[in-house]
Amino acid sequence: LVNSLSLKASSDSPATTPEPVCLSHDALTMSLRSAVTAPRQSLPSARTEAIEQRSRVEIVEQTLDLARASQQSNQVLYTNAVQALEALSGDGFATPGSGDWMGGLELLTCCHERMRADGIVPSPEAYEVFITAAGFAMQDPELVRKLTDEMKHKAGMAPTPAAREALCAALAQEDPDAAAQELEGMKADSVFASQRCVKTVVEGLVASGQPAEALQLAKSLGCGGGDVKMGLL
Repeated sequence: LVNSLSLKASSDSPATTPEPVCLSHDALTMSLRSAVTAPRQSLPSARTEAIEQRSRVEIVEQTLDLARASQQSNQVLYTNAVQALEALSGDGFATPGSGDWMGGLELLTCCHERMRADGIVPSPEAYEVFITAAGFAMQDPELVRKLTDEMKHKAGMAPTPAAREALCAALAQEDPDAAAQELEGMKADSVFASQRCVKTVVEGLVASGQPAEALQLAKSLGCGGGDVKMGLL
C-alpha cells in the first residue's frame, strides 16, 4: 500500500519539486495494520522469511514518513506503529540480548526520538513497549530508568509491572545481585514476576557463579516452571 502510494505520488507530480503526499489518518492506520496482517508466504525459507520481515518493518517506517509529510503524526498513530513493531518482533522484543531485529529495534528507538522531536508524549502502551525492549532486548538498565522516569513525569504513570520486570532483565547480566533484589522487591509489593523475567535473572546469577543463590531465588519466588529450571541448568 505504502509503496503504491509513493509511486503514484511520484508519477503524478511534476518533475520539479514534488508535492507532499497527504493521507488521512485512517489510510495511514490501514497501512500499519497491513504490515502485520498481510498474508505470508506458505513454507518460506529462512532467507525469504527474513526478507519479508524486513519489508514489513519498512512498511511501518515508510508509513511514519508519509504521516510526517501529511502532518498526521500523533500519539495514536505512533502507538499503532509501535504495537505493529512489537507484533512483528514475534516475542514483543522480550528476548534477552537479541540485538537489532530486522531493523525493528532500530526503528522502535527512532520512533521514540521522533516523538520527542515532534513534541508527542508516548502513550502508556508505547512506553511499555519501549521499556520492555530497553530491558530485555537491549539490556540497558540506564535506558530503562530514563524511560521509566520519563513515563512518570510526562505521562503521570507509576512504574508498571512490565517496567519493573524490564529493569530486572536489564540488570541480570551486569549486576545479577541487584536484579535479584529488584525481584524480591516486586514480591514484597505483591507484584507477580513472569517466568521469563525470573529465568533471565536466574541465568544471570548462574553465569556469575552463584547457582545456590539462583536456586534460592527461584524457590523464594515460587517459580519452578520449566523455563526457570532450564535457567538453573
